[in-house]
Amino acid sequence: DELIGEIEFAWRLSDIPVIAITGTNGKTTTTELTTHLLNACGKKAIAAGNYGYAYSDVVYYGEAYDWVVLEVSSFQLETIQSFHPKIALWMNFAPDHMDRYTRLEDYRNAKLRIFENQTAEDITIIKAEDLIPLAARTITFSAFTDQADYRYQDKQIIGPDDRPLLDFSKTRLNGKHNAENVMAALAAVISAGITPGPQLVEAVNSYS
Repeated sequence: DELIGEIEFAWRLSDIPVIAITGTNGKTTTTELTTHLLNACGKKAIAAGNYGYAYSDVVYYGEAYDWVVLEVSSFQLETIQSFHPKIALWMNFAPDHMDRYTRLEDYRNAKLRIFENQTAEDITIIKAEDLIPLAARTITFSAFTDQADYRYQDKQIIGPDDRPLLDFSKTRLNGKHNAENVMAALAAVISAGITPGPQLVEAVNSYS
């Protein structure tokens, strides 16, 4: 008999593209922010998974969405098989849940399963310091190095074309950790088809 988890179960019953977000810290803020930006910029999105609605409830009620933005934990990723996010986002990694995992490596390996079924047609957004070889097209972000596609410089969020995307000091968020959350969310929604510009900037600035 096959034993699958709720994420895998819902995935098999849905054709809505998924942005999946994991990481030790920041994933809830980034899930919420990504969903907010998509909706503010004309896409219909819903937050689900480990935050918001249960993924299976979203599928059950059958409402049409452009994107499901899923926060996924290591526990949820343990039981996937074919789960295949179009955009997978890795926020960061730090020791956690050591009451569940015998080794830190086991915790990390569970989280890495988010990338397991991605192909070159997909997109991975990953903290630059955690970069590893991946099958998907990879976009990096970091507030702590300039060797990243999205980076933080003089309170500006700089994009892959080396031009400022927005003034972080005008947002309602503080701290470099939140600058990274914003970078990751921007990378996700731009990858999902949102055009950089005033509407997107206003959407970020309105988030609190």
